[in-house]
Amino acid sequence: MLADSLKEVTAGVHSQLEKKMDIMSHLNTRSDYLELVKKFYQYYLSVEPILKNFSPRLPMEGREKLPLLTKDLLNLGLSGADIEALTKAPIPSLQSLPEAIGALYVLEGSTLGGQVISKHLQNKLQITPDSGGAFFWAYGNKTMPMWLSFKNFLNSDDTAGLQENPKVLESAKETFLSMEKWLC
Repeated sequence: MLADSLKEVTAGVHSQLEKKMDIMSHLNTRSDYLELVKKFYQYYLSVEPILKNFSPRLPMEGREKLPLLTKDLLNLGLSGADIEALTKAPIPSLQSLPEAIGALYVLEGSTLGGQVISKHLQNKLQITPDSGGAFFWAYGNKTMPMWLSFKNFLNSDDTAGLQENPKVLESAKETFLSMEKWLC
């Protein structure tokens, strides 16, 4: 199954990113958090429009994060002009459906950890989904069903034959590495 192959192939770079980011110990102030949200905005500003170009073959509907990040930045005090001035982050090449699938695997998987981060933000900084924490809350109580829906897509006939495709697996690894380079 493609979902299992992706998890296995990316385990090392996933763990490396989590250790290097050590997100919980770096979110001590609203200022720290704002800087992190800016970086995520810049990354998604680069990647999300490309992924949307692969829709409907790639299940992007309802998975957009740029509106959540924009809402968070506004709630955290940035103006529309401040947000427009943020530049795009460098991302791996996403020129094919297999590469887009690999990247979306990483982004969708991050919503699971986002739930833990969301609770931390609420407890430590009193940031709720309505006051600057919408991105990490993402799907809220629907996070697990959304993840399972994406895993079902990965393991469906729509992706048959991609389990062995090096572009899917390499893109997932490259997405983790580019996130590490940009966010850390």
